[in-house]
Amino acid sequence: GTAHPITYVATTVVTTGAGRPVRLGEVLGDEPSALRAIAEAVEEQSGPVDTDGLEPEEKNFAAWQTTRDGMRFSLQYYQLGGHGQRSYTVPWRTMRPLLSAYGTGLLDPDVDPSSC
Repeated sequence: GTAHPITYVATTVVTTGAGRPVRLGEVLGDEPSALRAIAEAVEEQSGPVDTDGLEPEEKNFAAWQTTRDGMRFSLQYYQLGGHGQRSYTVPWRTMRPLLSAYGTGLLDPDVDPSSC
């Protein structure tokens, strides 16, 4: 009923083998360093924004999914200070060094999972 309703994006990544949700922290190697690198990659794509929404906290990047091009992070309304939702894809060349062995085997489209 408001003039500008706010929507929210939530994603759930589920393994087909175990049928359980996968958290971002499980697929990242060194989570604090990886979140900082993801934040930097998003900031490069987004231009000038309110960087409070890019603090290296899992909650800021919790809505994610993989694509052939990389990992896409959907940010919430006002997360970067402006109106509207935004999505940014961090390319695999950036993501690969940030992944744990589990994350590489599960997510990287160019890796045979049995090799991890």
